[in-house]
Amino acid sequence: GDEQVTPAPSEAPAEEAPAEQPPVAVEQPSPDCAETPAPAEPSGYRSKRSANSYGDEPVGAAPAGAPVETVPAEQEPVSVAQPAPPPETAPAPAQPSGY
Repeated sequence: GDEQVTPAPSEAPAEEAPAEQPPVAVEQPSPDCAETPAPAEPSGYRSKRSANSYGDEPVGAAPAGAPVETVPAEQEPVSVAQPAPPPETAPAPAQPSGY
């Protein structure tokens, strides 16, 4: 060993734990479980949106339809020759991993 050896820690003097306090009852009033709806006011956005009452939205002509693209006809599948490897081909050598 070239590693430093740390000395064992000295034992701390034992201290007494403080006395446990007795449990104290806490008053918990029961909650009011009646449902009250949240106050809501209509913003009027829908009527303003459809009427464009703000006046800041330009009203233009309807956009022209998208041009129709001609799709080329699908080609028929062509068979491809895939020769099998010669039978004298040996598999790749394997080495044990050691696990």
